[in-house]
Amino acid sequence: MQRELPSLRMLVMGGEAMSPADRSYWMKRVRLMNEYGIAECAVASTIRDVSDVEHRDIGFPISVVTWIVVQNDHETLVVIGAIGELLIEGPSVGREYLDNPEATRRAFIEQPGWLRAVRDGKPSWVYKTGDLVQYNKDGSLNFIGRKDSQIKIRGQRFELEEVEHHLRQMDEIEEVPAVVAAPSDRQKQPYLVAFIVPRGRKSFCVHSANALIMHPTEEFRHLAGAIQSKLHLTFPAHMVPSIYLPLSRMTKTSSDKVDRCSLKEEVGKWFWSDLQAYSVSNTARRAPSTKVEQRLQRVWSQILGITLNSIGVEDSFFHLGGDSITAMQVVVEARSRGLEHSIQDINQLISIEAIARKIGVLPSNIAQPLVQDEVTDELFGLTPIQEFFFEMYPEGTRRFNQNILVHFQRQVADSDVERAAIRLVQNHATLRARYSLQKDGLWKQFLAGYSKQCFCFRVPKVNSVQEIRHIIGQSQTSLDQEHGPVFTVDLFDHNGQQSLFMIGHHLVLDLVSWRIVLADMEAMILDPQHEPQLTMSFQIWARLQAEYGARHLEPPPVHQLCSLDESSMRKFWGAENTANTGGDCKTRLMRLNEQLTNKLFGPYSRALDVEPVELLHAAILFSSVRTFPQRPAPCIFGEAHGRESWDVSIDVTRTIGWFNTLWPVAAQVSRFDSLETVARTVQQARRAMEMHGWKHFTSIYHNTQQEKRSAGTHLMEITFNYAGKFQQVEQDGALFRMEPMATQSLFDGAGELGRWAMLEINSVILKGMLEFHVTYNQGTDEARVLTPWMDNLVKCLEDLASSYA
Repeated sequence: MQRELPSLRMLVMGGEAMSPADRSYWMKRVRLMNEYGIAECAVASTIRDVSDVEHRDIGFPISVVTWIVVQNDHETLVVIGAIGELLIEGPSVGREYLDNPEATRRAFIEQPGWLRAVRDGKPSWVYKTGDLVQYNKDGSLNFIGRKDSQIKIRGQRFELEEVEHHLRQMDEIEEVPAVVAAPSDRQKQPYLVAFIVPRGRKSFCVHSANALIMHPTEEFRHLAGAIQSKLHLTFPAHMVPSIYLPLSRMTKTSSDKVDRCSLKEEVGKWFWSDLQAYSVSNTARRAPSTKVEQRLQRVWSQILGITLNSIGVEDSFFHLGGDSITAMQVVVEARSRGLEHSIQDINQLISIEAIARKIGVLPSNIAQPLVQDEVTDELFGLTPIQEFFFEMYPEGTRRFNQNILVHFQRQVADSDVERAAIRLVQNHATLRARYSLQKDGLWKQFLAGYSKQCFCFRVPKVNSVQEIRHIIGQSQTSLDQEHGPVFTVDLFDHNGQQSLFMIGHHLVLDLVSWRIVLADMEAMILDPQHEPQLTMSFQIWARLQAEYGARHLEPPPVHQLCSLDESSMRKFWGAENTANTGGDCKTRLMRLNEQLTNKLFGPYSRALDVEPVELLHAAILFSSVRTFPQRPAPCIFGEAHGRESWDVSIDVTRTIGWFNTLWPVAAQVSRFDSLETVARTVQQARRAMEMHGWKHFTSIYHNTQQEKRSAGTHLMEITFNYAGKFQQVEQDGALFRMEPMATQSLFDGAGELGRWAMLEINSVILKGMLEFHVTYNQGTDEARVLTPWMDNLVKCLEDLASSYA
């Protein structure tokens, strides 16, 4: 085409969404502009030079004003970065559709309430485009797609064209006429069908006279399986077709376009049982067929606490009850059995079959992770979460602890427990950390060398439960971040029941660390010769993370993330006249029984294709907007384990320390949304935050601009943390049994400490039951806001679980 237009210098593309191929071809030859406009407003409403940006960037508005609102609720603006429907305001907006009042009413709307406030009552015209967009960092608009062209599978909306585009990139495929969502009377959900023309199709399929869809051979099913595996690396499960149909010829309309309607009608004629001949997966769980698959299956069974028979090689790790924390435990256990793979492999490949394929044959030697020795008595910098802590408490505090109480399932010698505790502190230097306030007002940390005084081990004599509680209270006030200890162990023996109480300052450990502590203590008590597996030291990791941030991470944009300011937030919860401190709070427990918990995290999460943390987050948000329809949805800050790796050589899966990240989940929803829609929105928002919020949170403190942006100066409304399952203390034969959180809280802090949020929600699965622990200000109006919301949350979870009996 350029030969026909040799003097062409600038090309403006509009009318249809620009494709990657369009951008790739033309940007090398001319100045390429991406233009967005609609007939109801103006041919050009936004425009952008796309030489240095993605093809979906439609730029900035010209002669109009653009707004982004929540889908199906134009009375609510989305937060920056969230996906919503584009509204256009200005003199170029049309007035109506001729002789079509119903369509006019839906699209040409009166000013929403928020716009009337902005315009101070002056009228203006607004058009709902039906297009989904989101803001980029520079304020330009990113085009996502048509709201009404998206399809919905298992509660998830997405563009079929995106799946088709990726299929066309595969060498095995000559052409992809279409991907369609076929309804089925035999299933509750529609299913995705991919029509493909495979290369060398004569060898793959049996051609029948005049048949549009050819009969598959084993070779074709193998080909379809390979295609499906590749798609799983790119898309979540709901976007991956379950049926692949080989075509003998292309079907076209009179305008020479793919005839999607006839393809959809064709597949609608088939019985579901007939289509199963084209399916690449069996309904029955497939057993392992290689030694690698067998070993992985045993690892999953051990870590997840489920039987071998319940684990098929094609099953999703997350649908079996796994989460990001247990994924780390799987990686560690698998490595000890000679199976080297990463957390990223589990996140991306999901199944035993795919992971085993990457691992290949069993290695002759077990690979060892990169471990570097710590340097004692040498100051080094804080990690982002530690920086956040000292922002909140500039003078530090001796009482900001995590503690755990476990009971022994069988009698052990006191000396064996003491020996194990000593070796634990010797092996994990972070349990000997100290913190020092420097002359410049900044805190630093260092690792003390091992000595008998660097931690505390006691075996107090007790005659009653009251005495145990008294000693636990003493231990909770005994830690000292500056001079030590930061970790203590108390061994009790009351009426023949041995119990172990361990407490550490939160600066030195987190929930993942406690799993390591429990595993190492159990192994070393039972086997004095056991050598705990170590990974990269916390000290080295902290230094490498700071260096990486300074070179590669840009400071995060400054956004107003909370839907209410602090004054309005306090007023809403009824706590405007109460100090928001640890001593001024209460905690409520709600629990789902084992049967409902299993249903919730089994059939329902599989149907929606969401991870447990995403489902729980969605339930919290859904119950909030349904309970409080008069106010905007709250911004919930997610907590993640923070052990993300930016380099394959970095492994902290068995490192003790405080790694957590804290990040805002920009999931904008309204009271009109179904739970499935809320779950999809939460899933998209959580997964859009790279590396589970690690990049965002780290870049606040370590970035290329060498500037630190405070993360701890604004009160958050809600924080949410899902701790997953503590399978290692619930398995048959385990040495420890954990005390329920209802009777022994995991966190312990000084009463005068300011709290981070109005509501702190912590959830965990213990003894097969989902528990929610909601901590709130004691001034909260419980009858007006807290009780109705918690009642709705419980009802929401129970209804979900019951609906998938």
